[in-house]
Amino acid sequence: MTDMTEVLFSTYTAARTYVKAYFIIGNKRICYIYTHLDYEPKSTLYAQLEELFNLVEDETYFIITGDLNTKCSSVSDNDYVNGYKQFVDAGYHLANCSNQHGFLDTWVGSTDGSGTWWQTDNIITSSNIDILSVTVDQTKMEHLDGTNEIDHLPIYTALQIN
Repeated sequence: MTDMTEVLFSTYTAARTYVKAYFIIGNKRICYIYTHLDYEPKSTLYAQLEELFNLVEDETYFIITGDLNTKCSSVSDNDYVNGYKQFVDAGYHLANCSNQHGFLDTWVGSTDGSGTWWQTDNIITSSNIDILSVTVDQTKMEHLDGTNEIDHLPIYTALQIN
């Protein structure tokens, strides 16, 4: 990774940042961004998603990963319409929270797996990086102890860089 920076979002409730860096694969310079967005108020979440969208607009290749704190189970949900739709409309790819790969549960705040699951984690790629497959790693579910919260299940993808 080169040119690594950590940047405070322009709009935030908690002190939320993103880390931006670059790596090269096959002579292609790829912008990589990792972040953890605010959940509430929703206006802050949507402002942070818009800031990420604007950040990658001029990148030829990019991958965004992180806990994006979204909750959407269809393309009519507010987090999709006000947050993810701009990425889809631009031709970018989403590993989660879209019709492309589905609405995958990755977070629940419980110690036994019960409760309301959210689709909080995502991977977004530029239009020239295809998401071939998406997996939510369920290993944590095998280790429920009734004491520790499950928190996030990892989401990962197989990518093709074109």
